[in-house]
Amino acid sequence: MLINGKVVDAASGKTFPTYNPATGEVLAHIAEGDREDIDRAVKAARAAFENRPVVEADSFRARTTHLEAADLLEEISRVRDVGTLDNGKPLKIARGADVPLAVDLFRYMADGPPKIEGTTIPISVPYTPGAKYLAYTNAIP
Repeated sequence: MLINGKVVDAASGKTFPTYNPATGEVLAHIAEGDREDIDRAVKAARAAFENRPVVEADSFRARTTHLEAADLLEEISRVRDVGTLDNGKPLKIARGADVPLAVDLFRYMADGPPKIEGTTIPISVPYTPGAKYLAYTNAIP
């Protein structure tokens, strides 16, 4: 579990196995969070929210953070491979869609502020033929 920016065990110390659905092999033991862990996470999130730095939406810092996240995701190929092992998603889809789309989204958001102009933007992707996806922006006066 990730609480307060740190990977932590469950307060109870309990874990549960996660399995590769193709082989039945145990991939890992995951922290089994309970009420105490939820309370810790909510308190940490509230403190982070209350003490967050004020960052303008189009600030260099906000945009840089999105770009850094995109670069990091792009480098960590094991993210897509673990998801494939854990839930049985075909590796071709994970490698061709999941991580690349997340990377694209972070890069898109880094360049987002100039796009906030009250328009509808097509964001359809080629691997879902016939599906029409749109994003819209609302220019607040």
